[in-house]
Amino acid sequence: MLNKHYLSTKMRIILSSIFIVFSIFGSLAQEDVWCYINARSGEKYKTPNEVLQAVDNTSGNLSFIFKHRKLTKYFLFNNNKEIISEFVAQNLTKKATLPVAGFCAQNKHVVFLKNFNNSIFDRVEIDYDTQTVGIQTIGLDLKKEYLIETFQEGSTLYLLSIKKNTSVLKLHEIALDGSVNEKLIDLSSERFEKFNGLETTLHYLITSKEHPSKKASSRINFNIPNSIETTSAINKIYCKDGVITVTNDNVSSKTNIIQIDIKNGNYKYFQVPKQGFTKEELRSESNSFILDNLYFSFYVTLDKLVFAVYDLEKETIIKVFEVKDEEEISFKNTPVIIADGKIERNKNRKNSNSFLRQLTNSNVGISAYKKDDLIIITLGGALKENGAAIAIIGGVVGGLAAVLILESFEAYISSKSTRVDCLFDYNFNHIDGDIPINGFDKLKAFIKSQNLINAPLQSMFEYRDNYIWGSFNKKRGLYELYKFEK
Repeated sequence: MLNKHYLSTKMRIILSSIFIVFSIFGSLAQEDVWCYINARSGEKYKTPNEVLQAVDNTSGNLSFIFKHRKLTKYFLFNNNKEIISEFVAQNLTKKATLPVAGFCAQNKHVVFLKNFNNSIFDRVEIDYDTQTVGIQTIGLDLKKEYLIETFQEGSTLYLLSIKKNTSVLKLHEIALDGSVNEKLIDLSSERFEKFNGLETTLHYLITSKEHPSKKASSRINFNIPNSIETTSAINKIYCKDGVITVTNDNVSSKTNIIQIDIKNGNYKYFQVPKQGFTKEELRSESNSFILDNLYFSFYVTLDKLVFAVYDLEKETIIKVFEVKDEEEISFKNTPVIIADGKIERNKNRKNSNSFLRQLTNSNVGISAYKKDDLIIITLGGALKENGAAIAIIGGVVGGLAAVLILESFEAYISSKSTRVDCLFDYNFNHIDGDIPINGFDKLKAFIKSQNLINAPLQSMFEYRDNYIWGSFNKKRGLYELYKFEK
């Protein structure tokens, strides 16, 4: 049921002239509804083609961009959701159309874009004080390189690429004004191995086709409930506190780890052995995950499951959990969860042999995040897909923060996996009880209850300690935003 505040607002919209650019950004009384924006173009409530947003982390200001077929609407709001500036401008003609980063500061919104083959990069600046939009082409062409990922750190955009058929990385640093600085990170002296033990290049590992049923790369968002589909990738890329970490799990015995300091380009390359591995076991699956200074390894055969925690800074093992096939997993807090992308079923088993069989036929992965002084661990396996169905994030989507958050949420709610959830304190003592409800769970329940799973123009971003999720309401012509505590 709509409240009086909303009805009065809608009445004002109807009475306003269609020739006047009219925007709304206000709160609804409904608990989960955060705010709404008049994103429509003209009389008809046509869905915009694209929405972009950025947060000024210093002031709390928010910028929203709604692109229509011929024009784009721009909105800037303060942290009280009061409008600072709004205007409409004709769409710019540009060859770079894929957004890879967005920054909001001092009443400006800067968007970096690229084309599909990474040969053209543009910088678009929206100035809300002058209500103008400018575009410039950046002198960067990565067509002969493989773009691994893009990262936003502070007010700088970083692009990590690798020269094809080599072990030479490049870190491209793009300042807010569009100036470019490049750091060469040469790992040619390091040894990288194929699955059969033969020496190869880092480029081969990152773009490997040795495991056609596995996802090649995933960008990992920090401290969110990543899905097993995301974390089961062979290569995982992290960025936190000025360090880019690339992990590779192409073999069951160890994880290759590269840590790069984005300030000076220095790197550290090392391997961490996976606990439980033995050469005699012909059928096994393994993977790893990193959270802060913690490295988690997961090794599975038909006979056993080994989950280990390792301190990367101290280079010491914190704890190892091993479960035989005839034993129950004593440290799990849920039954075995079997998800098919739509429905989740629970199975209680006295022993683990069925779970182990399912895992050895899956792409195994670990997910870990912290909440309420606890660490939530998910151990499981994602359904194996054929090579054509595997999406490679690196080099295609890029690192636009809002896109990555929405992708992570969509993967979380549509997971096709078999898994268990576990609860630990910071010393990795198992804690009994229910798994805490997280922001993704709250949003999933809301979308299901409101039948918004196919809502148009969905977006999602982090704002302070909350997730903000939005979609376009065709009936009202409004872009509606909802807030969910993490």
